[in-house]
Amino acid sequence: MPHQPTGWNAKKRFQLDGLLSLPERVASLEAETGLSCGYAQTGRLMPIGHPEKRRQSAQWVEGAKTHWPDGIGWTIEDANPATGWLAGHSLPHGVNCDTLSARIDPRRLTAALRAALDASDRITIRENTSVMRLGANGTLVLDDGTEITPGATIVAAGTGAFALIEPEDPKRIGRGVKGQGALLKPARPIDPMSPILYDKGVYVIAHDSGLIAVGSTSENAFDAPDTTDEKLDGILAQEYDGPLEVVLAIGPCHDRTWDVARELADADDRITLVENPTGRTPDGLNAALAATRHDILVRVDGHGILSPGYLRTVERLLAETGAANVGGIMDAEGTTDFEQAVECAMKSKIGVGGVKFKQGGDAGAVETVYLGNFAREWIERVGMYDPRYTRAQDWEMNYRIRRAGGTVWFTPELRVTYRPRASFKALAKQYFEYGMWRRVVARQHKGSINLRYLAPPVAVVGVVGGAALGAFWRPALAAPLGYAALVTAGGVHAARGRDAAVVVRMPAVLATMHLAWGLGFLTSRVELEPAEPGQAPRA
Repeated sequence: MPHQPTGWNAKKRFQLDGLLSLPERVASLEAETGLSCGYAQTGRLMPIGHPEKRRQSAQWVEGAKTHWPDGIGWTIEDANPATGWLAGHSLPHGVNCDTLSARIDPRRLTAALRAALDASDRITIRENTSVMRLGANGTLVLDDGTEITPGATIVAAGTGAFALIEPEDPKRIGRGVKGQGALLKPARPIDPMSPILYDKGVYVIAHDSGLIAVGSTSENAFDAPDTTDEKLDGILAQEYDGPLEVVLAIGPCHDRTWDVARELADADDRITLVENPTGRTPDGLNAALAATRHDILVRVDGHGILSPGYLRTVERLLAETGAANVGGIMDAEGTTDFEQAVECAMKSKIGVGGVKFKQGGDAGAVETVYLGNFAREWIERVGMYDPRYTRAQDWEMNYRIRRAGGTVWFTPELRVTYRPRASFKALAKQYFEYGMWRRVVARQHKGSINLRYLAPPVAVVGVVGGAALGAFWRPALAAPLGYAALVTAGGVHAARGRDAAVVVRMPAVLATMHLAWGLGFLTSRVELEPAEPGQAPRA
């Protein structure tokens, strides 16, 4: 399938040239091996579900006229061009038709390629082994220690090539895009020359084998090749019958974030993109809120993954409780040993105190919740997020809601999976900023602080002061030594049942969280400019 013919660049030109050469190359391969690859240039249909998409589609039509060669093109049709294959009710604003797209059977193509390799007297195939690294002068080092030095090397290992070429930083070269699909046998025969259907990120392809392939190739960022996309798909796959829109606020970036976001928006009418020029969280949140149309506003951050049925539960609880904001558990889930140690610390009282949204508890009114799911009327009543707050903007927002008579409601029914920071440096920075900005909230809103928030700065004073004074008066060392014993015992207890690698990291993780937060609180010097009178708080 070709890229949309707008925003033309060298990458799109390269892909187009490859697609144009494919019929000849496939025909040559089939003639050489006597095997069919299931290739056919069938074209593609993409339903248009929104008037704005219709206007965008018109740009694609003009782009194809400019950048594509004669004989292939892009058109917009109002009538269903594939009755019996494409449902007519799925075309409220017409359908995009391109004539360049083609289908091929991956398994048969692979078999033909293997047959061509086997027939060559210039190729040796070694199976059940892998290349561990590239040595000097193109030498290949296999997993059994064997070294092969060919005259020239072509690395064709898919995404595995990135680590071979750039072992220290494979992501610098690129990332893989992962997909998954299912082969279905239709109840009635389908014309194998039916055009490819593409809508909301999903392909439906009729093969000449009589099977129908249904799948998606949309996961541009993933941790493992054998799992499915979690974040955005988790939102779009929610069991929610009402109207749904997803607003993505994109800040300045130097990677493919904008490209990926545009691809997602092109594939799904429910996705809207807004720009966050400053890159600051409250500015992005406010830009996203301003672009929404519905009465229930659900906040999801990049680190969060919604649990099944999340949206239905939010809708029900807002109606049942009359709350302004409902939220649930920030369910930390680490993958590495370090992340799992942070997970344990975040779920323990010794790590963050008795915080319901991190540790769970009974449903009821609370000071704040993780992320938050708001009734629009309350956002309009108290104003949007205060853009002066780099951190703690959710706590500050909930404080204003409570002061205005609204209820912030916690429930263990809601759960958002959270990926912890991956290093001591990132964790320390995160908690230092937490402490610094919680002090700002305390100065701005008198009486909003409680003893739980004072524990980390007290720990900093005790540890640092005790260590300094201990050089002259030994009994003062009881403070830092006592703290060390506390985090060690508490860390071992909190991580009980985990791998030893997690347990040994716990004391250092706890100390990092406590002391970074406390140091941020003690050294906070942020002064807020007065908010503009009569408006939502602004810098």
